[in-house]
Amino acid sequence: MNYNIVYGDFEDLSYINKDALGLILRSKVIIYDALVNMNFLNTYCLNAERIYKVHINEKYEQRLEQLNSLVSELTQDYKDVVHLRGISNYLFHESHDTLDFLSNKDINIKIIRVNPFSGKFYLN
Repeated sequence: MNYNIVYGDFEDLSYINKDALGLILRSKVIIYDALVNMNFLNTYCLNAERIYKVHINEKYEQRLEQLNSLVSELTQDYKDVVHLRGISNYLFHESHDTLDFLSNKDINIKIIRVNPFSGKFYLN
């Protein structure tokens, strides 16, 4: 079971490298937030069987509980889950809380971030 968080500026599709793109293309489940460009989803997420949007207008605790439950359920049902996240300090905080929740479960976690200055993805 793998939970992969990809942070990035999804406005410029040229930022995606082969490793990040391969991970996204292989995933059967994509979770994304409102900061992800729909052109990116329509171009690279065509193989996903299920796509979920995380709504950021709900109360933090309610959204975090829903996200944690969703991630926990999806990682049980699918080998790889990719969560596309826009670059936002608020969303970094939320991801940290989700990682705390997942830390006591048998789930491999990978974080891939975009370096906004070079446009390169790198593994954390």
